[in-house]
Amino acid sequence: MRTTLTLQELIEWRRVPGRTALLYLTDRCPVGCAHCSVDASGSSPRVADHMGLDHLVRELVASPDLRSVGISGGEPFVERRALTSAVGIITDAGKLVVPYTSAAWSRTVPSWIRRVLERSAAVVLSTDTFHDAGVTQRQVRVAAEAIVNAGARLIVQVVDVGESVRRAVDLVVDCFGEASSDVADVHVVPLIGVGRGADVLTVQRRHTVDQLPPCRAAASPVIAYDGRVTPCCNEALINGEGPVTLRPRIADAAELPHVVRAVTSAPLISMMRTAGPAAVASLPGFTDLAARSHRSLCDFCWQAHERSTTLTDEEERVLRAAALIAR
Repeated sequence: MRTTLTLQELIEWRRVPGRTALLYLTDRCPVGCAHCSVDASGSSPRVADHMGLDHLVRELVASPDLRSVGISGGEPFVERRALTSAVGIITDAGKLVVPYTSAAWSRTVPSWIRRVLERSAAVVLSTDTFHDAGVTQRQVRVAAEAIVNAGARLIVQVVDVGESVRRAVDLVVDCFGEASSDVADVHVVPLIGVGRGADVLTVQRRHTVDQLPPCRAAASPVIAYDGRVTPCCNEALINGEGPVTLRPRIADAAELPHVVRAVTSAPLISMMRTAGPAAVASLPGFTDLAARSHRSLCDFCWQAHERSTTLTDEEERVLRAAALIAR
């Protein structure tokens, strides 16, 4: 019997280093929503080297600690060949797969998509009022029903804006009635001011270091179809912004295990994941960050990584020791 994953299980798994990863399958998406944090469009880059991508996915799933792989983009369902192949490789390796989608494909449900859904432990269906111009509510309903009918757990992911949350809850209840909690979850997420989202979310409060929590996202790396690797799901990093140490690019799939270990177990990332910004800002070489306010956890992380390039040998030793203690 196939295993499904609830939202709570996914959240808990993502907090365990090495247990989950995200495959960023494409930059392309036909929806064109105004808040897209990766600035995806119908003309954005997509998979060109399918054989290379297959090798990359095989290297990814070779990790014995890995249990689940999310597949996102862009809209991964625009990549029929790449998505079908990746799902096959992941599930054949005994790992669980969790695709993300906007339902842009669901005017009908082709047989190849049904097969993908049938091999999925859960499917994250992103829907909110920003999607309305490109995806109808009927399409969202068709996708939701297809996901559940295929035996996967439905996770409706919705940005907390306007009527989006109420509409998402109503959708789940209307589709599945009293059994909705047995087959579906609703995941409310904040609007992210990155990519086109920067034009929508223009006002953000600032935070002191003691107001910023540890970064749980740094336990689950992102591997893009073209060899980009990041220690977390920060969309700006995926778009090529931020410190270069946080976004290496591999030229050969065989490099993936080493690079993933390097970016996820680096002392500063380990400190961000376990002890958090206040602890980092207490270390030599980072103390000036304690006197500043920061737009976000990611903003602090980037500044700390910029500082890390100028640490003295003694400051680096202190950082490594602190990271070991904080594990």
